[in-house]
Amino acid sequence: MVSGNIQTVLKLFIWPYITVAILFVLVLLVPVFFSKEPQTYSYAPVSANKAQELFILFHGGNSTYLNIMEVAEYYANHFPNAAFVAPEGIKPSFDPYQRKWYHAYFLKPNKTKNNVDKTLPVVQNHIEKIMEQYEIPAEKTYLLGFSQGAVVALHAALRMEKSFAGIILLSGYIAGEEVPLNEHLLDTPILLTHGSLDNIIDPRELDRTYQLLDDKGYNVNKVLVEGVKHLKEKPLLDAALQFIKNTQ
Repeated sequence: MVSGNIQTVLKLFIWPYITVAILFVLVLLVPVFFSKEPQTYSYAPVSANKAQELFILFHGGNSTYLNIMEVAEYYANHFPNAAFVAPEGIKPSFDPYQRKWYHAYFLKPNKTKNNVDKTLPVVQNHIEKIMEQYEIPAEKTYLLGFSQGAVVALHAALRMEKSFAGIILLSGYIAGEEVPLNEHLLDTPILLTHGSLDNIIDPRELDRTYQLLDDKGYNVNKVLVEGVKHLKEKPLLDAALQFIKNTQ
């Protein structure tokens, strides 16, 4: 009788939790064993000339190069002598065809620094290699990222001894609360853009990031775009486009 009661308890209360736990582990293992290797993709200058300026684009979390290459398609005719290059994130996602740059589960933006730090060597290496490949200096190179891509682009630039043509964050933020003083980057124009209806990254991150950078003397600008969610919508891209044109 007691044995029967135990079996009933196991069946009703214990085994469902064990089953869910097993399924959860399997879901976590899928991207590890079946995800594709990260790639780097490029969009040649529409002028067909040798590239004279460079845009390195960093996609968001749980995404691919295809998503950020929409920016290249939107900007290509405005910058006909520019090459657009998009490396993919270093971390597997739940979808084996997608990538991300770092793990951010249940973490507030100001608590993600340790995870973002782990991407630093890879992201900096991407930037160095792409500039070397196209023979374009940092002064002619723009770093542009969306969401997680914006975070790693800024994080890397702040720790490189280079002055870039510009750094553009679309719906991103600064990881952590401490900002290094990089004298090489002080003259680099930095744009922070954010949608007022962003439901993934709190729009208040725009002001927090701006304040941290401004306090260190960086050349930072911010634009809050009304009515835009966590998407690369036209008003967000147009704000960045105007910013880029103003830097040239």
